[in-house]
Amino acid sequence: MTPYYKDDLITLHHGDCLEVLATLPEASVDAIVTDPPYALGFMGKTWDKQPDFQDWCRMWAVECLRVLKPGGHMLAFGGTRTWHRLACGVEDAGFELRDQIAWLYANGVPKSLDVAKAIDKESNNSRARKLEFTEWMRSTGITAREINEATGTRTGNRYLSSKQQPAIPTEAIFDKLRPILPKVPARIEKLVTERSSGKFSAFARRTDRKVVKRNIDNQATDFDLRVVNAGTPVLDEAKRWQGWGTALKPAFEPCIVARKPLVGTVADNVLAYGTGAININATRVNGTDGRWPPNLTIDGHVAADLDVTTPGGRSRFFPTFRFEVRAPTRERPKVNGVAHPTVKPLALMRWLVRLVTQPGGTVLDPFAGSGTTLEAAVLEGFNAIGIEREETYLPLIMQRLRRIGDVPFNFEGGTE
Repeated sequence: MTPYYKDDLITLHHGDCLEVLATLPEASVDAIVTDPPYALGFMGKTWDKQPDFQDWCRMWAVECLRVLKPGGHMLAFGGTRTWHRLACGVEDAGFELRDQIAWLYANGVPKSLDVAKAIDKESNNSRARKLEFTEWMRSTGITAREINEATGTRTGNRYLSSKQQPAIPTEAIFDKLRPILPKVPARIEKLVTERSSGKFSAFARRTDRKVVKRNIDNQATDFDLRVVNAGTPVLDEAKRWQGWGTALKPAFEPCIVARKPLVGTVADNVLAYGTGAININATRVNGTDGRWPPNLTIDGHVAADLDVTTPGGRSRFFPTFRFEVRAPTRERPKVNGVAHPTVKPLALMRWLVRLVTQPGGTVLDPFAGSGTTLEAAVLEGFNAIGIEREETYLPLIMQRLRRIGDVPFNFEGGTE
């Protein structure tokens, strides 16, 4: 397979990792450090949707196992809701699960459904009820012009619409229509009564006071606008569930630590292949004389909180990496308006590749994304192989690789 890009240190392939991995030689890489899709459908991206996630993980992990040298490590990030499937797939492929690294951060963004709002919206946006009303209105043969003339409003189209903004009038407006309508069925009478009572919260929508002031002159007779504070439940059922949601704020991501089975003892394997162990001294907190690398890393916010609440500044026990919801411009390539939505901190990825790769070794990332792992590997003195399926992300990787030479590494353990 012809690489998309290749130089003395980096090889980048464009294609599905299952297909590209099959072309790589057996036992040809020292370590795999990657951030695969989490199967959460993040931002609606198709690459983050795998129907049978565990089996898919097993399939690419089988190929990763083949191309790794005996004793080679794989570090793979996972989502908190799906990492167990990742772990099972990796284990089923033949890897040994050695540990898990937790990457903690303080400023994740919660993505929870507001239950009270959902209850209001469910009733408010009862489109089926509105369409039932407008369908009956159309069946009478009445026109929007006739409705406007009878009611003194300009909203006749909404009482006939089958698509855009169908509506049910208040009882006051509907009473003005009765003289030009046939006998009204009981089900339609009920819809009008319920609409006027505010039973359906869409009929009592949250409205900003300025919006009411702008619209009141020409539509107040049609819409009974009520002003409530943003976020205030309207229905009694919604009020009961105010403050309830469906998800916690994300504050950590797990990273699977897996190893290909050894050939002989650890010592035998290290001597034969240069793999099978982790580089403790190169990843100590605060340098080569620092503390033993833990299976937990933190960001600056967590570090600050630890130092406030514990004597002696306990953040000194943990590697600290900056985390931002949106990575800084320098670490977030953007080409023609396209940027990758899930970019890991460069310093974190440098620490990880250094942890599991022998000097001069080769790091593989089968899900290259914007190329953070590739950049990290090269900056640490390793060779790198990347695979990326999405064509739109290839220019991001190339932009990142072109500027590798001018990035200083400023990891200082407890502070960065």
